[in-house]
Amino acid sequence: MNAVNIQLFEILNLSANTSPWLVKLAILTSTVLPGFLLSSVISAIAIGRPRWRSTAIQATFAMALSFPIARLLASLIDASRPFVLGLGHQWMAHASTPGFPSTHATVAAAFAAAVWWGNPKSSMRWLAPFAALAIGWSRVATGVHFPVDVLAGFVLGGTVGWGIVQGCSYMVRRVDNRRSAVFRQSTLSPTSKL
Repeated sequence: MNAVNIQLFEILNLSANTSPWLVKLAILTSTVLPGFLLSSVISAIAIGRPRWRSTAIQATFAMALSFPIARLLASLIDASRPFVLGLGHQWMAHASTPGFPSTHATVAAAFAAAVWWGNPKSSMRWLAPFAALAIGWSRVATGVHFPVDVLAGFVLGGTVGWGIVQGCSYMVRRVDNRRSAVFRQSTLSPTSKL
């Protein structure tokens, strides 16, 4: 375990002297905010404007793809969580499963990246990275992850989210190009002038 990671954990992990409201905020952020993000995506798909619906679908794919990738990597890397090593204060119950990368941070970053790159003209897109950062902070603050777990999750989730948006954009361009080619062909063909 690298010393900088442990030092950062000790700074960000809430101590026994921390105000109870901050502990509650961290726990709520860690447990409620991920569900809120998922609910917002489902709502946008169901009743959102077309542009937001498209972004929400991309975010859903990004979140759904990033989750099993993070779980697979965690099982392969098998890195211990801070409380397993007896470090810091654990403010929420959690199984002693492998912690690198953080699945919460991965999925939150996938959401943030898909919203950020999927809807570049929206002023609301600024909220997505802040939500992901808040979730990442809460995982360290509550003692269930090291900072490097969260950072790895951000990189992984951000990459998956960006990749999903790029892949969807590519597919839309291909469909548009084919439609344009079919339209041009139909307007130029001799039978269209009959």
